[in-house]
Amino acid sequence: YFSESVPFIFDLQAGNFKFKNFLKVGYSFRGKDFNNPRFDNRDQLNKASQIDALWTGSMGYKDREFLNLYVSSAYNYLGKYTYGGITADRRLLPIRTIISLKPFEGLNLTTDSLYDIEGGFPLRTSNSLNLGYKNTSFTLGYQTARNLLRQRTTDQTSLSFSTSYGPAVFGLLLTRDNRIGKDLVRQASLDYRGACWSLGLLARDNYSGAIGRYIKELYLTFNLFDLQRLTAPLKR
Repeated sequence: YFSESVPFIFDLQAGNFKFKNFLKVGYSFRGKDFNNPRFDNRDQLNKASQIDALWTGSMGYKDREFLNLYVSSAYNYLGKYTYGGITADRRLLPIRTIISLKPFEGLNLTTDSLYDIEGGFPLRTSNSLNLGYKNTSFTLGYQTARNLLRQRTTDQTSLSFSTSYGPAVFGLLLTRDNRIGKDLVRQASLDYRGACWSLGLLARDNYSGAIGRYIKELYLTFNLFDLQRLTAPLKR
């Protein structure tokens, strides 16, 4: 296996505006399959012979950043790649773009997309809007995904809300599958937080497509040092 890259760093400034850039161009080669675990589903081929390009940038005004950018792709000399179990005869790997905009404190807009350059359509998009004020936050998300045959595999909308008063934390979560017109998850939680632990109740409705109805669940939850949330079912 061989991999080598060359980084470039260049910054621009105009008055109080600052634009920081990082560019990396590299080449990677793997002559045969090693049956390694596949951590990146964008390119599941074990063999590799490609030129990679990565660009990250950020823009700020005075001491506050309000825009972050990430763009990456690759040119594949093997002439094909696999995505979602489907192999495509294409040399340009999908381009991933992440844009995060923070126009002012408490508002964050983020879009994360994977675009098939040669096919001319998006493989995956994830958009989110986050609003926060003091101890309250609200997040609206929308995710879509397609396979290389242009078939839609995911179309979901999500909502989350949390607020706290003293040691008490209340949260709501809703995930809706727009393809079937059903809420997949409806969840409400109430926790009491100590210095390094929390104890609470979690009520959840999970939609089961196999039986065509919701499964109601009620849990007692416990968390220590924010390491793992332990649950004990009270009702299912």
